[in-house]
Amino acid sequence: MNLKGVIWGIKHCVPHMTDGGSIINTSSYAGLFGTPSYGEYVVTKAAVIGITRTAALELAQRGIRVNCVCPGTCDTPMMEKEEARIELALSSYLHPLGRAGKPEEVAALYHYLASDEAAFVTGQAISIDGGMSAGPSLNVIIPLYEKITSQTLDIEDFK
Repeated sequence: MNLKGVIWGIKHCVPHMTDGGSIINTSSYAGLFGTPSYGEYVVTKAAVIGITRTAALELAQRGIRVNCVCPGTCDTPMMEKEEARIELALSSYLHPLGRAGKPEEVAALYHYLASDEAAFVTGQAISIDGGMSAGPSLNVIIPLYEKITSQTLDIEDFK
């Protein structure tokens, strides 16, 4: 569904679109980077990014913009499930901003991409992941450094 839903959505909406408009697909942070034990999910989300870029090129002459949103972990009702609680807890550790995203923050990105303010944005896979795609959080780096070197670091040393 991750992949076929996007393909069918583009295939069936484009004939009904007048020239101009915006298509916004949803991928994931996992579509940009490998994630151990999530192989099938990563493949489908990476493919969504590829389809987004291809559709952006194919539909540009009609003025149809095609972009993709790539959220990191978000605090949604789905995260209340027992198996997702670990991921939600880890998000404060892994995201450089120190927390999971909020649904309204992700919605604001969709709103922007659908608006005329984004008239020159197409073919993009935009991360909204609390900084995870920028690199590892100091919450990860400092304990690892301390374990390897036996030296204590303070997060204030990095400010």
